[in-house]
Amino acid sequence: MDAGQTEARKTRARAWFERLRDDICAAFEAIEDDLPYGAPLVDRAAGRFVRTPGSAPTIPVRPAAVVSWRS
Repeated sequence: MDAGQTEARKTRARAWFERLRDDICAAFEAIEDDLPYGAPLVDRAAGRFVRTPGSAPTIPVRPAAVVSWRS
């Protein structure tokens, strides 16, 4: 395999993992949006991931106590 093929595979893999990350984050945000009435902490705003260059979002924990998670 030459360098061009290796780089193409790296690019495809990166794109796949970024889509997976975005899908997982969207699923967690949807769970926040769909909390039923009476659920613990439902009175707080739904949490959102904050993506910054070079950092991976963290899994949210209620109450929002993680730097990269905003509610």
